[in-house]
Amino acid sequence: RLPWLLVGVAGLARRVPHLANVTPVGGLGVYAGARLPAAPALATPLLAVLLGALVGGTSAGPVVLAAVYAGLLGGPLAARLLLRRSLPPVRFAGAVVTGALWFFLASNFGMWLSGIGAWPATAAGLADCYLAGLPFLARSLAADAVCAGALFAGEALLRHGLAAAPAH
Repeated sequence: RLPWLLVGVAGLARRVPHLANVTPVGGLGVYAGARLPAAPALATPLLAVLLGALVGGTSAGPVVLAAVYAGLLGGPLAARLLLRRSLPPVRFAGAVVTGALWFFLASNFGMWLSGIGAWPATAAGLADCYLAGLPFLARSLAADAVCAGALFAGEALLRHGLAAAPAH
């Protein structure tokens, strides 16, 4: 039940006015990758974005959407590799950074490939597209770290609180 609740909250949160790339979806992907079996972990961020698109629509074309969905797989995949057994801070940071970088590389490649932006279809145009996306990468890193950190902290608090609660 919790994954569905998180998908719903993250999906609807995408409909609330926010800075570009400041959403809970990347952090949710990291958390899901560390805590859920493979298929649900990979599906969680995809379903959150799909829910947000169904509720509020999307203006992105098919090339950009495909790149965004591919990019959303980075967080769960990184977390499955780095955080399945334990949650040391260095591995947590590695999963967040890897997920955000994967999303950055995939989504900006999709923007460049789609021809939506002003970047020419050259290597220099792709480099310019990535350069223009750096502020969005910084926002994604911050949002993903805060969201994933809050989810892991909330889980720890719940476990600690439930373990400390007196039996009735």
